[in-house]
Amino acid sequence: MQLAKRVFFDSVVIGPLQCALIMLYISLYMASLFNTQQAAKAAGISVMTLHRWIVGKRLDAPKLRIRNGRAVRLWGQADLTRLRQIKQQIYCKGRGRKKGYKRK
Repeated sequence: MQLAKRVFFDSVVIGPLQCALIMLYISLYMASLFNTQQAAKAAGISVMTLHRWIVGKRLDAPKLRIRNGRAVRLWGQADLTRLRQIKQQIYCKGRGRKKGYKRK
C-alpha cells in the first residue's frame, strides 16, 4: 500500500485531497485569464492596435507576468470589460473610424 504524499505550503501540511482542490482552483483561475492576442480578439481589434493603445497610454494594461518562461500580460474579465469600454470611446459606430475624422 502506497502512502499518500503530503505537500507543504508555508509550513502547513495538507493532504492529497486539499492539494487537488488547490490545483483545481488554480487551473480554473488561469482558464479565466487571456493573453494579449486573445484579449484583442475578444474586443474585436487587432493585436497591433492593442499594442499601440498600451504604448500610447490610452489603456492601463495588466502588469507583465512570467508564464512558461515568457513575459506576458494576462487579461482578466474586468480588464476585458475596460478594454471594450475604451474601444467604444475611441471608435464610432459603423465602419470603425475614429471620432473626429472629417472628410475634405
